Amino acid sequence: MSAFMSSPKPQHLSTPILADMRVLVVEDDDDLRFAVAAALRGGGLAVDEAGDLPAADEALVHHRLRLCRLRPDDAVR
Repeated sequence: MSAFMSSPKPQHLSTPILADMRVLVVEDDDDLRFAVAAALRGGGLAVDEAGDLPAADEALVHHRLRLCRLRPDDAVR
């Protein structure tokens, strides 16, 4: 069983540039993650969800993507 959730790619979008976009929402608060993901899906985006960084890494490997990740505490002050 996978640790992340994935939605199918939308069939049609009003903005062609978003048609190929897939968003990964990484948030450990389940309610917040669900709300953000639902809003993005409502906007027509394909959304994957992960509850932590290991699950996010799994999602990225699943989609064969590499990503430099920046955590909030890594930001330059």
